[in-house]
Amino acid sequence: YTARGERQTTNFVLDGSNHSASTGSFIITVDSTAGLRALCVDPRTSITLNDSFAVNALRPENAIANWQQVSYLVETYMNPNGASYLGTGSATASSWAGLQLAVWDLVTDIVSGRGFNNGAGTFYAQASLNGNATIAAQIRNNADSFLMQAANNGHLALGQATVWQHVDGPNAKQMLISYGAF
Repeated sequence: YTARGERQTTNFVLDGSNHSASTGSFIITVDSTAGLRALCVDPRTSITLNDSFAVNALRPENAIANWQQVSYLVETYMNPNGASYLGTGSATASSWAGLQLAVWDLVTDIVSGRGFNNGAGTFYAQASLNGNATIAAQIRNNADSFLMQAANNGHLALGQATVWQHVDGPNAKQMLISYGAF
């Protein structure tokens, strides 16, 4: 894995505890396929940049909760040839962070579509980001928009997403999800 990608530090609450993490996209290499843009699947499991390990390619329906909604988001916003691709550059960091938070909300809060109202559910974003409420609000608004899209269109998922899981299981290293069926 490399350090490239659009990322933004975000503060969130998970299982009642405060956390801060770099959220957004990674650029990964799997076997000989380089340049795959990926998101972390589980906020409870960490990943180290420039880490290298063996993975299994899984279909989302065999690996994550709310797989249709997550797959729809990946297929819509992570397809580099798609009309809604989030793109690259610093201006898109809050969009990628919002997409990351939406994915985490869908896989951790089984009651999907609640959004990021402070205090709701197992996972939610906090009101401030290192003292900057404006950026935090922008990221939360992006996440809420992605969650609304997922709730309304999850049934349109085409099976064009792949979950990358460590060969020793989902808790050994962070699972990632990328566009494309492998």
